[in-house]
Amino acid sequence: MTQTSSTPALNAELVGAEIVVTGPDGFRRAMSLDTARTSLSNLQRAIAAAGEPQEVYQKPLG
Repeated sequence: MTQTSSTPALNAELVGAEIVVTGPDGFRRAMSLDTARTSLSNLQRAIAAAGEPQEVYQKPLG
C-alpha cells in the first residue's frame, strides 16, 4: 500500500552538472539534466491524468 502525504516529499538541487533529489528515509538520487527533464515530464503527465484532486474522507481518530 502506498502512503499518501500532503507535504512535499522530495527536494531537488543542482550539484555540479547533476540534479540531486533527496527525500524521506535517506532517499537520495543523482541524475543527469536529461534524466531529470524526463522524470519531470513523467510526473507532470501523472498529475495531469489525475485531474482535479478529489476530497478524501479521513476517519476521525478516537
